Amino acid sequence: MKILNRDFKKYGLALIMAVGSYQIHAQQVWQFSQNQQNKYMLNPAATGADGSTKVNLGYRRQWLGLGDEPSTFYLGGAMALKPVEVKRPLALRTSHNENYQVNEEQSQSKLKHGVGAYLLNDNYGAFGKTEFNLFYALHYGVSDKLTVSAGINTGFNSFSFDPTKAEVTDVSEVTYQNFITQQNKVSLINMNLGLYVYSDEFFAGYSNQQMMGQRIAFSSITDPTLRTHHNFMLGYVLNSSDDVRIEPALYVNMVKGAPVSVLANVTATLQNKYIAGLGLRSGDALILTVGFKPDQNFRVGYSFDFNTSKLRNYNAGGHEVGLTYFLK
Repeated sequence: MKILNRDFKKYGLALIMAVGSYQIHAQQVWQFSQNQQNKYMLNPAATGADGSTKVNLGYRRQWLGLGDEPSTFYLGGAMALKPVEVKRPLALRTSHNENYQVNEEQSQSKLKHGVGAYLLNDNYGAFGKTEFNLFYALHYGVSDKLTVSAGINTGFNSFSFDPTKAEVTDVSEVTYQNFITQQNKVSLINMNLGLYVYSDEFFAGYSNQQMMGQRIAFSSITDPTLRTHHNFMLGYVLNSSDDVRIEPALYVNMVKGAPVSVLANVTATLQNKYIAGLGLRSGDALILTVGFKPDQNFRVGYSFDFNTSKLRNYNAGGHEVGLTYFLK
């Protein structure tokens, strides 16, 4: 849970530490409602899978009205590198062992590569996180329709704590003093892996986040372990034509110490221009998405989260905006 609010200051340090502890133990990673636009951020093996070169820009703000609401901003991009054409010699044996007829055949390799990167800033009250990651994926065409890929991302995560945003009833409390006197910023190397299987009609994949399971030394008396998140994704195109494309998808996040998070959504694209979607995130929100593609190079999407959790009476939902520009 990401919540740290000045309006709740009457709960003092107990709230700050309870929230901080939950954040450290459970939902430590960002989440988006428009995963279909930035799959490579969730699964490095999806980098370059669509064959395009694109730039993504996104902003998300949750739980409006609580004050110091969780917010996430990112800038990223991915591209598919052109498959290498190779010349393979073909030898035709004649009646004499020493005589061969050698020809060269131009063919396209079944291997292709994808690269990408993103910069992300995630804030939740007094806690902040900045990520920078580089991606690489290797794709292999199993058949004319089916491709499998493996990917890796690596970079750094920088975690911070801003004591000026924390209002407490007892500033001399030991845990709080540990937070503000020992270290307010920690940077760690990050690495994650992913697998992806896809065709024009479907996709499926697995990836992890915080694979290295490192510790954040903000305080000597809290348990700051970064637990590994396991992500599963599955999608299928029910109908694809010039007029209508319907794509249901399922995204599952699992981490020790927190309930399984499931995001199920259906996205419809009309005339390759108008986009509408409906989604449900388990125990959290009902999601409505609309989007528009004015041309083949640009896409804009907007999502609104209607909160369905126990916090629904205390906030006005959440907003998410995503922009994608296709260079080719």
